[in-house]
Order: sequence, then structure tokens, then C-alpha cells
Amino acid sequence: MVAIRSYPRLHISLLDLGNATLRKYGGAGFCIGGPPVEIEVAPSRETKIFGLEQVDSQGSSEVRRALGRLKAFLPHANAKVFVRNVPPQHIGLGTKTALILAVLKAVDLAVGPGLPAGTLQTLSRRGGTSGIGVNGFFMGGFLVDAGHDPGRSKGFAPSSDRTAFSVPPVVCRLSIPSKWRFHLMLPPGYRSSGSRERRFFRENTPIAARDVLNAISLVYHGVAPAVLSQDLSMLKEALRGLHRLGFKREEVEHQSLPVQELLRSVNHEANLAAGMSSLGPLVYAVTDKGDINADETLSLLSTRYGARLLGCFPGRNEGFEVLD
Repeated sequence: MVAIRSYPRLHISLLDLGNATLRKYGGAGFCIGGPPVEIEVAPSRETKIFGLEQVDSQGSSEVRRALGRLKAFLPHANAKVFVRNVPPQHIGLGTKTALILAVLKAVDLAVGPGLPAGTLQTLSRRGGTSGIGVNGFFMGGFLVDAGHDPGRSKGFAPSSDRTAFSVPPVVCRLSIPSKWRFHLMLPPGYRSSGSRERRFFRENTPIAARDVLNAISLVYHGVAPAVLSQDLSMLKEALRGLHRLGFKREEVEHQSLPVQELLRSVNHEANLAAGMSSLGPLVYAVTDKGDINADETLSLLSTRYGARLLGCFPGRNEGFEVLD
């Protein structure tokens, strides 16, 4: 039996959705220490998977198709797969990517030859816009990726709509400060997937070139140096700037009033850096470890806006974990 635990990511922002640079898409994000995906796999005469009732029909289908691609690649890779734990889907944690890669890696470890990371990433068919999830699964940390070759596709679409692409290369990988903690709050809001997500991309791209370049500057000369210097106030200002322009602004304005008000209220507090992950509705707040006042403030704000606290986690500077 092989057991694997994989971890979520918080997606700060997509970068170029305006054809302003020599690359297309790309993104930045943090890998965090929970809530995890947990998978167990045992060799078997035929492949069966249990526990997929925890995900929606689209997620279940994508996991089964990924296993089918692995089986075509490794005809003798038969196993029983048990999905033990899956965080909520479509809220901004990158759950589907963490789940698919965990399943593929667990089966590979149980019955396979030990495939390279790049092969598993390709088989997952994840990372069509940003590579934070598919790269973070293996390396953890704060990541920035360079997206895709713009000549291979027209227009802009969510990752789920893209199939012919290479894995986005990581151009910046930094260790997340050990003293930072990521508080996850889930207020009532819209969960985007499928046709809703496709429509959002269609109606809100391309982004103005000036906003694209400003977003990239805030990532490289704001978020990244804040991580390097463990400067929470710089992180706060960089995240506030990102949420006020370009595609990230559109993502926030697309969300419900409780999401927008919770994000705004957290940003008004000193010593708290806040953002909305991906299309939301998940709102995250970054604090220093042991900041009791921050913990109490976030608990009160969550109650005020009807948000469910999903937990407080450290940054994750490693990839997936094989359990004893």
C-alpha cells in the first residue's frame, strides 16, 4: 500500500492575459500546508477507484481520464485507488490539480517504474494557464511561472479548456518564511467552473497591456522581495495593488458582496496581508505566527461576513508527501 498527501496552493494572480509580453498566461502563488488531499493505492489485477463521490462529476471524469492516460502509457499499471480526503472544489485551492497528480504519483509509486515529474505533469493535463499547481505539487514554495508560448493558441481560456500545451516553466521559486501563517476563509460566494468560467474569460479578456505590465512588476518587485525579506507590510501593499488592476480586479468584482467586503475589511487591518485566491470565493490572510490579535480579528470578521474558517496553515516549502 502506498499513501500520499498532496497540498493546495493559493493563486495570487494570472499574469499576461493581454498579449503584452513574449509569453501568454503565467501566474504566481503560494503552496500551503493544508487542507490536504490524501490518497492510498494498492497493486491489483485491475484498476478501480473508490471515494470519488467527494468530488463533482467533472472532477471524477478528469481523474478517471488521467488514470486512463497513465494506463495507456504503462499498460501494467493496475491498482486500487482510495481517495481518503479531498478539500472543497472550485474555491481557489487548486484541489483538482492536487487530486489528479496525487492519484497518478501514488499509482506510479505502487506499481510503476518511477516516472519523471514532467511525464506525470503532462499526463495530468493540468497547467493550461498557470503552472503553480502542477509545479507546486513537486517542489512547494512561492512560485512564479512563465506561462505558455503565445503562438500555440488564440484568445484566452481557462485551464480546463486547454489540452495541447507544455508545462509552464518556473522562473522564480522562493522559500516561504517559516513565521508566516495563511488563514483560509470561505465566505458565501460564486464557485466558477465549466461554462461559467469559460464565459468569464471570454468577457474579461484581453486585459490592457499597461495593467499586465503593472501586475508583473508588482509580482517581481513586490511579492517576491516581500517573501525574500519576510516583509509582511510589503506583501500587503503588493497584494492590494494586484487586486486593484487587470484580471485580478475583474475576478474580485465578479465575486459576491460578502467576498468583496471581507477582503476589504481584512485589508483595512494593520499587520494583515490579504488576497482572493484565483476566481474565489476563498479569501486568505497572511499573518505572523503567534499574532493572537490577528487571529481574533480574523475570527470576528469571518463571523461578520458569514465565512467558514477552513484553518490556519504554514507555507509549504516541499512538494507531496509519502506517508509511512
